Amino acid sequence: MSWIQAIALDLDGTISSNDDVSPTVMEALRVARYRRVRLLLVTGRTVRAVREVFPGLIDVFDVVVAENGAVLFVDGVGRLLAEPVSHTLSDALEEDGIPLHRGEVLLATSAAHDEAVLRKITDLGLDCALLRNRGELMILPAGVSKGSGLLAALNLLGLSSHNVMAVGDAENDHAMFELAELAAAPANAVPSIKEHADLVLPLPNGEGVAELLMGVVTSGEQRPVSDRRQMPIGTFPDGSPALVPSGNATAIVVGGSGRGKSYLAGLMAEQLIDRRYQILFIDPQGEQSSLRDQPGVDIIKVAVPADARRSVAGLRSGHTVVLDLSSVDPDQVPDVLRSLTEPIAALRAESGIPQWIFIDEAHDLMGSAGPLRTLFDPTAGGHCLITYRPEQLSAEVLADVDIVLSVSPPIDQVMGTINQPASGLPFAVNGQASMLRSDRAESAQPFIMATRSSAHQRHQRKYAQNVMAVGKGFRFRTAGPQVLPEARSVEQFRAQLQQVGPDTLGWHLSRGDLSRWLAEVVQDRELADHVARLERDVARRQQTEISRARHEIIRAIDARYFSGPRVAAARM
Repeated sequence: MSWIQAIALDLDGTISSNDDVSPTVMEALRVARYRRVRLLLVTGRTVRAVREVFPGLIDVFDVVVAENGAVLFVDGVGRLLAEPVSHTLSDALEEDGIPLHRGEVLLATSAAHDEAVLRKITDLGLDCALLRNRGELMILPAGVSKGSGLLAALNLLGLSSHNVMAVGDAENDHAMFELAELAAAPANAVPSIKEHADLVLPLPNGEGVAELLMGVVTSGEQRPVSDRRQMPIGTFPDGSPALVPSGNATAIVVGGSGRGKSYLAGLMAEQLIDRRYQILFIDPQGEQSSLRDQPGVDIIKVAVPADARRSVAGLRSGHTVVLDLSSVDPDQVPDVLRSLTEPIAALRAESGIPQWIFIDEAHDLMGSAGPLRTLFDPTAGGHCLITYRPEQLSAEVLADVDIVLSVSPPIDQVMGTINQPASGLPFAVNGQASMLRSDRAESAQPFIMATRSSAHQRHQRKYAQNVMAVGKGFRFRTAGPQVLPEARSVEQFRAQLQQVGPDTLGWHLSRGDLSRWLAEVVQDRELADHVARLERDVARRQQTEISRARHEIIRAIDARYFSGPRVAAARM
């Protein structure tokens, strides 16, 4: 299954040459339709002119966008996407002896008259746009372009621009290239279009297009990644942005527990959401609930399998869906996810959404026996796998990796899969990670992760309930007969924090014991910094400050580790 759901094709100089579309091109168009790719003809010509010069061509296309984006033609019916250019302008230009062709909306003339046309528009105070197309000049209502027309066509088909490839050769194709996920130019294209394109075809006109339509890109066997579609996730030491592809890539985020891999994955998700990609985020530990702060994101907290299946409806409505599995019995998680694989795969095949699937704990869920292993499709791209055991991923997955992001020392098995050196990934400290890309010649590069726009929430249960080794927990110093056991988890620490008296708590606060343990053992620097500020507040040993500190620390733990408030009275 290719990620390409639709191909937008220019007419003159792209699929045609000298007013002729060859039999080879017609056959290639039919092959593309057989592959269930929607075809859109996006041309500066009028519908009438296309029919007269190219009989039968319109019938091959699902939608025709004519007059450079001003007219939509579907199933034999045309629809204007803008008001026609004023007759006042056309009358004035004809009075000046400038020859014109009028469509249903646009006016067209020779580019040799561009200065005269611009002067007349200015004199009349009209709001029009001028656009060159090689030797032609098109006069359009402001805001109309091949890009705006293509967007209207995609909305009609229920498709996203992130699943579209555009092919064009001339200046008026820039707007179409800007919208489409991937842009290709035939060998005869003007220089500015070649510079804008992701792919420059080796052959001109229809020859190049036919080869593209019947080749490995359209079939999905080859998955080009656009240099135009990159997103920043941090900063390299030289100050340049650390960029990763925003489309059609397979990424692995690796690192040990608590090192920041889920933070980094969430950062990537935020960037994609901002660019209007749709994501299905499989979140076993309930760590990405803060993504609800992003527009168009549904957080589905799964209790029964039917809850998980609601994700399909959310994706169909144009939303990103985070599937929070933290409340599901671990033994039931595989069955819950297996119930999703078929409808999600069908949705991707039908519409290309979601463009990305993020899977945390991927070593379990995408391993050889994992419940989501059948969701991986190398021809579709758009996978982000988060794991601390990448060696347990299947060989098929590892062979398809485009980018590795590491927040821990290097793992040879992963580095070798993208034919890059397996050395040079430094240990992640102070928000540092490392990047290794299959399309770059250099070895791994360290970078400082960007700040997320929404607060990152740590694994709610995994971290709060995780039992530490003996001697690593926190032991409250108590007076009298009361003896508390070592608090060997954050949850136990919270419970004892409620029980100890003000003298005991004040003694620990004055020494900075709580923030030190949270920073060095729990490794939660953000919570530790918050507690350290409270410790400084009680340095004067005021009882009111001790009481406030107790309340604030408990509230901070609840906000950071638990999905909802935990109400309990503190014993003083």
